[in-house]
Amino acid sequence: MDWWLEMGLWDVETDDVDDPAVLKAINPLVSGVGSRGHSISYQQLARNGARLMGRLEDVVGGELITDDRVIEYIRNADARSKEMSDKIDAYIEETSPGAAGTVPDPADVPLPPNEDVDFLTTLNLEEANVGAIVWSTGFTADFSWIDLPVTDDTGRPVHSNGISDVPGIYFIGFPWLSKRKSGVILGIDEDAQRITNAILHQTQFA
Repeated sequence: MDWWLEMGLWDVETDDVDDPAVLKAINPLVSGVGSRGHSISYQQLARNGARLMGRLEDVVGGELITDDRVIEYIRNADARSKEMSDKIDAYIEETSPGAAGTVPDPADVPLPPNEDVDFLTTLNLEEANVGAIVWSTGFTADFSWIDLPVTDDTGRPVHSNGISDVPGIYFIGFPWLSKRKSGVILGIDEDAQRITNAILHQTQFA
C-alpha cells in the first residue's frame, strides 16, 4: 500500500503549514526505474562516479567556482527524507499496528556521520575537456507584465487559495496554491472548481 498517499499528505492546507520554508521547498524526485522508481540522491550519484559541485558562485577565465557546502546539502536532504519516513511509519503504526513499515531505498541511504563524498569547488572547463553544459535550473513565473498590485516584494503572487485581492485576478497551477497537491495534476480539479465558483459568484454580483 502507498501509505504516504493514504495519510493525507496531499491534502495538507497551505494555511496549516507552520514553516514558511516548506512552501518553497523543492519537491523530491524519483527516477522512474523499477516497479516504483527510486530516489535520486546526491550521495548515490557520487557513489555512481559523478563529481559533485556546490552552488555556482562565479565563472572566472573559463573556470567554474562553487561553494563548499555539498556535504551540508546532503545532510539536509537526508534529514528531510528521514523526517518523512518517520511520519509515514508513525501513521502505519497508528492505523495498522504490526504492518510492515517503510522500506529503505538503497539509493537514498543516509551519508554515514564519518563519510564524505568527493566534490569539487573549482572546475576548469578546458582542462576537464567539457564541451557542453546542460543548464537545468527549472523555471518560475514572471508577473512583471501585470500592472496591478498583485505581487509582493519578491514578485510572488499575493492571493488566498488562488483568489487575488484585486477583483477579477486569479491564480492556479502553483505549488501550495491552497494545498500540497496544488502543484500537481491531482490538485488541479479541486483548485479549478473553487476558482470557477469564485468567478461565477463575482459575475453574478458584478
